[in-house]
Amino acid sequence: MLFMLNYQEPPTVKPSPLSLRHYGRKIKRGRTLSPFSISIESQPLAPFPFSIFNKASLFIRIQAMDTIDKIYTVTELNNRAKLMLENEFKGIALDGELSNFKKYSSGHCYFSLKDAGGQISGVMYRFKAALLKFVPKDGLKVRVKGTVTLYPVRGSYQILVDEMYEKGVGELQKKFEELKKKLEKEGIFDKLRKRPLPSMPQKIGVITSPTGAAIRDILTVLKRRFSNVHVLINPVRVQGAEAPREIATAIEDMNSHFPDIDVLIVGRGGGSLEDLWAFNEEIVARAIFASKIPVISAVGHEGDWMISDFTADVRAATPSVAAEIVLGRKEELVKSVDGAAQRMKNALNKKLSGIDDRLSAALRRPYLREPALFMSRFVQGFDIALEGFLTAKGRMFEDCGEKIKTLSGRLNILSPLSTLARGYAIAEKVGGRVIKKFSDAEPGERINVRLGAGALGCEVLETKEKI
Repeated sequence: MLFMLNYQEPPTVKPSPLSLRHYGRKIKRGRTLSPFSISIESQPLAPFPFSIFNKASLFIRIQAMDTIDKIYTVTELNNRAKLMLENEFKGIALDGELSNFKKYSSGHCYFSLKDAGGQISGVMYRFKAALLKFVPKDGLKVRVKGTVTLYPVRGSYQILVDEMYEKGVGELQKKFEELKKKLEKEGIFDKLRKRPLPSMPQKIGVITSPTGAAIRDILTVLKRRFSNVHVLINPVRVQGAEAPREIATAIEDMNSHFPDIDVLIVGRGGGSLEDLWAFNEEIVARAIFASKIPVISAVGHEGDWMISDFTADVRAATPSVAAEIVLGRKEELVKSVDGAAQRMKNALNKKLSGIDDRLSAALRRPYLREPALFMSRFVQGFDIALEGFLTAKGRMFEDCGEKIKTLSGRLNILSPLSTLARGYAIAEKVGGRVIKKFSDAEPGERINVRLGAGALGCEVLETKEKI
């Protein structure tokens, strides 16, 4: 940068640096200097009183006025200019062409924006660059939003970018949001109407370009997982003015002519927003909504969300993922069956192992190893037990006989029959009731008299209270 300091009363001879410093002190002591006025010119000025050149070849004239309130350092000047730029050009939109774009391992992006008349450096930090919906590259027309600032270390100004879109993407994004709101109001995105995918699809329909990477990826995954699946491809254009109509017609044809298809994959590989725009058209969304066959939308990459993704029954991040989702269910079922079979096998083996252990333990017992020996011991034990039982029985009967004799003797003593044997008699009515007093019998009544030996049949002649 060429600085040109012009004073009101310059010396007639070009001063040396020493005399210039002296001259500056003389002016400073002699009078109060006014603030600087700075102007940028496209042509170099006459080197009076001195000049300094740098690589940028910009020429700044610092015109001494009557007084100078402050002398700036380079750092102070850069910081002041930085604040002025950030205040004046905050949150501006800028159109330009990307040049020298480079993304470092840190995730930060550095580039230049240029047009026919000039260029400016740009910086986009990692946390902002992660939100980009496209891959920036040199020569791409873009629109950025950010703040113009100055990097004080180098004294160069640049734009700190917060958002970056491909040129024309702003209008497309507006159309996208408008259509999304419209279809959402109609209930086309309603999750309650979305259908589950079949667990074991036998026939899969694919609507995509026959020459793109998407169809190759889908077929590769399907072949690797289940080669017996029937795949029906309906080739269409996936970008351009005719693409939306072709995609919608293909969906309708699949439903009309091949109703036995289990699931439809509709999509394409990655690209710019303009490349993917066919899947943001209303005609495609309504065709997906009207489809009787469950639809998987597989457009672009993970960060690409299309109207078709919101409308379809299932959204897949990529065409390959769509194929994995379709056959993943069948694979899960096969794994589930295999797992159940393995669990049954393990349980049966465990049960048989337990039976085998018990059988082995039983076979180790003596009575199974030598049954004759066991039986001999058993018979001997039985004989001993029987002999003991019989002995105990005999003793028990002997004891019981003695007890019976003793009790019988006691009973005989107490028995009325013993009394009768001593000459007594018992008078009884005909019914067997014992006559205990005279009033129990009537004259002329027949009674029986039991004696110690035999009995008498008698008739009552009279009854007396006393003899």
